Amino acid sequence: AKTKAVTEAMGTAAKFKMEKLRLKQSEVVHGDNLKRDTLMKGLDLKQAMRKSEREEQDSIMDFARQREKDAMNAAKEENQAAAQRLHEVGMENQRARLARESQFLTPEAPEGAE
Repeated sequence: AKTKAVTEAMGTAAKFKMEKLRLKQSEVVHGDNLKRDTLMKGLDLKQAMRKSEREEQDSIMDFARQREKDAMNAAKEENQAAAQRLHEVGMENQRARLARESQFLTPEAPEGAE
């Protein structure tokens, strides 16, 4: 009976030891899984942050391009307006020159008035 009790105790101790090893192994596996999952989530977060940064940079560049385009359009409109004013001044100068020259012309006598 004593031997049987010792054998059962040893069996129980072995089973207990085996169960402890299984738990330890499970902790290692789950710990590794947890580390892996945490690392993957961290990588996902980094990728999301990089994407957000790229989108922000793209937005900044789009805004800068639009400002440059608007400035170019405004300059073009100012150049066109200046060209129109220059044309109008030229036309006024032409009219003034013609008026000045025509004042020194003698009127033509009507035919048969001599």
